[in-house]
Amino acid sequence: MTRIAAQTTTPMHETLCIVGQKIGRDERIEVYNPCDNSIADTAPRATREDVVRALTDAFVQTVGSTPDAVDVILTDIEKSDWARGGELFSDKALGG
Repeated sequence: MTRIAAQTTTPMHETLCIVGQKIGRDERIEVYNPCDNSIADTAPRATREDVVRALTDAFVQTVGSTPDAVDVILTDIEKSDWARGGELFSDKALGG
C-alpha cells in the first residue's frame, strides 16, 4: 500500500495572465482544493474587461478571426437562480 504524505503549503499568490500580459491586482480571490476544500492558492480577481479580453483573444487565436468580429455577452446570474444536482448554488457552502 502506498501512503501519500499530507502537504501543508502556503498559497503562492499567483498572478493573472491575459493575452500573455501579467496583471497585478490588490483584490484577490481564494482558490480551493476540490479534494479537501482547503485554500490552495490565491489569484487576482478578474474584472469583466479581463474576461472579455481573454475570451476575445482565445476566439481569435483558435478560429483565426479578428477581434472586431467577436461579440461577447456577459449575463449575471444570481446564485439563487442556478442549481446543480438538485441544489441551488446559494444553498451550497462555497456557492459551487
